[in-house]
Parts: sequence; C-alpha cells; structure tokens
Amino acid sequence: MCGPRSRPRAVLAGLVGLVGVALLAGCAGPPPDPGMPPAPSAGQAPATASPSPPPSPPCPAALPVGAVTWVERSDGVALRVVPSAQLRACGGPFRTVEDPPPGWSDPLGEAPTADSPGMLEQYRCHLELASGADEWHLEPWRPVVDDGVMLAAACNPLP
Repeated sequence: MCGPRSRPRAVLAGLVGLVGVALLAGCAGPPPDPGMPPAPSAGQAPATASPSPPPSPPCPAALPVGAVTWVERSDGVALRVVPSAQLRACGGPFRTVEDPPPGWSDPLGEAPTADSPGMLEQYRCHLELASGADEWHLEPWRPVVDDGVMLAAACNPLP
C-alpha cells in the first residue's frame, strides 16, 4: 500500500535503521592507542585502580553540641544549633551516621519540643552536609520529606 499513510512509516523505519547502524558503529570505538596499556577484560579491575579508603569509625552518640537555642527568624521559629568542634569532626558526607546521630541528645535536652517530625532528619542532614557551618537552623515548620528531597533542598525543604 503506497500513499500518504505509508510515508511516515517508511521514514520512521529508515530512521530506526540509521540509529541502529550509528549505535553499532559507535560500539566499535576508536582503534586502540599503541602507547596505552590494554583495557582490562570483563571482571578485572583496572591496573591503575586505587584502593577505596577504609570506612570511618562511627562517632559516639554522646558528643556535645556547642549551644542550642530557639530563635525567631524572618521565615519562622528555628532551633539554632552551634556544633562543637568534636561534632563537626564527626560530620561530613563520607561518615557513617548512626541512629540516633551524634549529639542529638543535646538539642533534645535543651529543647524537648525539638523532637517533632522532620527535626531529626534536618539535624542529620546538617551533620552530613553542613558539618563545617558555624550554626545550623532546624525549623519545625518544614515538611517531612524523604532523603532525596532533603538533600536536593540542602537540608531546607520548602512547604
């Protein structure tokens, strides 16, 4: 059947064929450089692979927080946490953060109302991503979100 309906199918079939040829040609890749060592075969690690660093030991849960106070900010009330040097040293994106995270008992001791939905997650996020910051602001009015949203929002998810 030739006519207006068969032309789009023929064009589509031609494009699919061209894409397939292009993909197959791309799999071949450029010829190997004689000065380079051969690529490792499947299942082998590259010869230049560096060993991964050993895991950091977990931090003790009883680490002190520097200071904890409730403050009024332009966007609402916040718990200001000033992390101690020991707590900062235990933070960072490559540290294992236990449950409860190090130092969490201090904010709860100073401000028992901090034990509200989302506050622990904000604290953990700040410990992992902003451990070097002078102070952390944990806001009870922020929504409870999953870890991906929390990280994408730099620990400050918007309602």
